[in-house]
Amino acid sequence: MSPRSWGVSETGEALESRLLNERFYGAGLRFCLERVGSLEGKRVLEIGCGTGDLSALLASRGARVVGIDLCEAHLARARLQSARLGVADTCEFIHGNAEDFPLSDRSLDVVISKSTLQYMDRGRVLERCIRALAPDGALALNENLPGNPFIRVSRGLRSARARLGRDVDYARSIRGYLSPEEIRWLGGRFVRVEHREAHLARVLVSPRRTFPASRFGRRVDVAAEHLDDAILARVPRASAWAWLTGLVAQGPLHASSPSPVDRGAQFANCIGRAPNH
Repeated sequence: MSPRSWGVSETGEALESRLLNERFYGAGLRFCLERVGSLEGKRVLEIGCGTGDLSALLASRGARVVGIDLCEAHLARARLQSARLGVADTCEFIHGNAEDFPLSDRSLDVVISKSTLQYMDRGRVLERCIRALAPDGALALNENLPGNPFIRVSRGLRSARARLGRDVDYARSIRGYLSPEEIRWLGGRFVRVEHREAHLARVLVSPRRTFPASRFGRRVDVAAEHLDDAILARVPRASAWAWLTGLVAQGPLHASSPSPVDRGAQFANCIGRAPNH
C-alpha cells in the first residue's frame, strides 16, 4: 500500500480535499460536517477510525478527538499522521471496540462514524452513543444502506465467493446495514434528524468501476451523479434504493443535563478508562 493511500504524506489541506471530495463518501461527509457546524472545542468520538484520516480532519477544525479501532496497525498510522499534521495534542487513538468501549453518559458533543456500522451490533452501538452524547450533542453517520439493487448484487457475489473460500473475512465481518427502520427509530430518539441519500445508478458508471480514469469517464460519472441527485430530490421514495446516507441526529432526548464542568471531567475519564487490549 502506498504512503498516499495511508495518508501519511499529505498536507492538512490535501487530506481535507481528498476526504470531502471522495467520489462516493465525500458528499455524505460534507453534509454531516455542514449540519454539525463548528467543531471548535467540541469533544468528538470517531468509532472505527481506521488510519485516522477523518479524526485528523476533525482535530484540525478545533475538535478534541478520540478515535477507536480494533486494528493496531491502523492506529499506529493514525498516530503518525496526527503528529505530522500537528494535531497529536488534540487527537488520541485507542485500541477498542465500540460495542464495549467505556463511555460516560453525556460526555461527548459529537459521535461520528464513516462506513463502520455494518461491522458492529448497530443497536447496541447506537444506544451507547446516544447515552454518551450531551443534551445538545450530535450523532453523525456516513453509512451504507441495504437497498441499492446494484450494490446488493455486488454484495451477493462477494458472499458467493466466500462460500468458495474467497473473501471469507469480508463475508464474516458484515453484520447488516443501517436500515430505513433504524433511521426512523433514530427520529424518535433525537429532537431533529436530517439525512441525505446518494448514489442510485451512478455505481454502475463510476470510472473506478466501469471506465478508465479518463476525461470522458469523469464526465460520465459527474452526469450520473447529477442524475441521481435530481431523482432523489424529486422522488423521495427513491431513497430506499440509495447506496449511502449522510445523517445527522441532534439533541438526544435526555431527561437532564450535567454541568459543563462535569461533562469535561467525564470526557477525560472516558479516555483514561479505555481498554488496551
